[in-house]
Amino acid sequence: MLDGLLYPNYGPGPRIVSAAESQQITDAHYGSIRGTIFARAYAVSTLGCIGDRRALPVVIDALSDASPMVRRSATTSLMHFQEPSTVPLLIRALEDSASEVCRSAASVLGCFHSADAVIPLMAYYERGDREAKVAALCALGHIGDPRSLPLARAALLDKVRKVRDAAKSALANYDFKRRHEC
Repeated sequence: MLDGLLYPNYGPGPRIVSAAESQQITDAHYGSIRGTIFARAYAVSTLGCIGDRRALPVVIDALSDASPMVRRSATTSLMHFQEPSTVPLLIRALEDSASEVCRSAASVLGCFHSADAVIPLMAYYERGDREAKVAALCALGHIGDPRSLPLARAALLDKVRKVRDAAKSALANYDFKRRHEC
């Protein structure tokens, strides 16, 4: 019945839609999602994937959106820009009220290889749950800064296997980086 209302020519046979009906269909479907959390998150993700620097202010603004889904999309999108000036914003996102935003920010900081993120990531590890510890260790492993080696070594003794595995991976990244710097 809903299809009959939205699509006046619905049913078997050729479908002929006028320009006005096409606009009505578009408005009915896409108008309902404009401005929703999903639409904002999708838009921020898409802008990040495109990577046009003109979209960077929009993505940065999305870091303060009311929705954790949008904020997480914003942190992930910043990875595509590889803009060093966004590192402090990502460090601030490590203290977000939503754990998925914090984990996303940690992952992106690892991709940036920023030495400025090492101390905040270590602090995030210390105060975090299992998933936070894993995200922090992965990021620290990608950065490969020797200041975080004691933390990664200590994490080998963690009671949670997932954390121990992340510590092994981080230490392998440190070793790989050290061998290839020579």
